[in-house]
Amino acid sequence: IQGAVQMMKHFCDEAKANDSLSAEEQESACQGIEVNSLTGGNPELKPEKSRSWNLGIVTNFAGFTVRADYWGLFIQDKIATLDTQEIVNNEALYSDLITRSAEGSLRGQGALVRSNFQNLSDDRTLGYVVNVNYDLNLGENNFAANLRFANLTELWRRDSANQPMCNLLAHGMSDPQTFLTLNWRMDNLN
Repeated sequence: IQGAVQMMKHFCDEAKANDSLSAEEQESACQGIEVNSLTGGNPELKPEKSRSWNLGIVTNFAGFTVRADYWGLFIQDKIATLDTQEIVNNEALYSDLITRSAEGSLRGQGALVRSNFQNLSDDRTLGYVVNVNYDLNLGENNFAANLRFANLTELWRRDSANQPMCNLLAHGMSDPQTFLTLNWRMDNLN
């Protein structure tokens, strides 16, 4: 699949740093530039790997049922494509994915940025869920309440191979969730 990708930031920064360009030329460079890109498969792609575990308990007493689960999910070698902008911004790391024109530019005849599928990222997530159910039967009336609380205790992610693992919880990426459900049912409506 061949296409064109907007490369505004990189070329705009390049143009502004070039003192030999006039103000109009610098502004023109910041309007948006298209480069040829090629996206496709990768014969060196490894399968994604994941591990998960769950530790849970269920107990019943006086009409209440309490379920608690603590769980973990670890994913390695997640398959994704590098963003064309990221490839250009980190050319030293991805020089094998960039072909420049005869003039050394990313624009023009022969210039190409390749972005194939790669094993780029990892995730590590830990969390817990607590459910408390209460059932009450009063003759033909049945009442039920469910309170569910879910929270992530760790959410680490690496979005590309050249980035460190980032703790997303430290950046407010997830909040605890609480749900309350109330039900009433009548057996006979005669």
